[in-house]
Amino acid sequence: MESVRLDLESSPGCPGSERFEALVRARTRRAVFVRSGPGARSIEVRMHDGPHPSGSLVLRRGETIEGTRSVSAETCADVAEALALVVTLAIDPEAASELGATDTGVFKVPAAGGQPVQLASGAANDIVVSGGRVFYTGVGSGDGSEGLLSVPVHGGAPTVLVPPDPNYSVETLTVDCVNVYYSTTNGMVAQIPIGGGTPTILAKDAQQAMQIAVDAERVYFMSGTGIASVPIGGGAETLITSSGGIGLAVDANNVYWTSMNDGSVMKMAK
Repeated sequence: MESVRLDLESSPGCPGSERFEALVRARTRRAVFVRSGPGARSIEVRMHDGPHPSGSLVLRRGETIEGTRSVSAETCADVAEALALVVTLAIDPEAASELGATDTGVFKVPAAGGQPVQLASGAANDIVVSGGRVFYTGVGSGDGSEGLLSVPVHGGAPTVLVPPDPNYSVETLTVDCVNVYYSTTNGMVAQIPIGGGTPTILAKDAQQAMQIAVDAERVYFMSGTGIASVPIGGGAETLITSSGGIGLAVDANNVYWTSMNDGSVMKMAK
């Protein structure tokens, strides 16, 4: 994982910061977008619409310029796609072999080994299993946005729980025996019944919640402002710590996370 600080300016008609970050996340899971932080790589993106849409980016680490790129295309959306690809490969060079892959989807394989069995087609990212179903974030066609889907562990037609939306992507998810809990790239944390239904919004300004966990009573999420929790079903949000990181887990008494600065494993009472 790599911390990335995005500084994006775009003219009307061009994608904004949330959309640009979603384009990068659709290609690699290594990018963790933050607003500040020591050691974070800085990406400056400028995009201009008009008769001849164009854009440029500058990659920095500290005061050192690592690279620059300028592109032009028929639409500003195409400019954003091209620049997002450059950013992706700068963060995750191995993504070059994955971007053209056609053998993507949700698979299962016996724990003792054997041949993989495909359960669903299409690019998929975050994934959890519960109650005989596989829940996953899946990429929508064309725009790179990710929705929330499920498929039976023994195979069958996927169920769309949260449709892909061009304005945001479902980013991370967790599940209990009743609900699926998920975060989105536009700062929302929500829950939806595992069988489908109407989502319940738990938090609206989570500043790109990057990790999410749940216990018997509360949903915990990590965002740019730290680690917070909110009651299952909705209620007042509680800030647990302003520290941030990458991984997130909970038990009966504590919250655990991995420090973004030095990789230390931290814990704090709920």
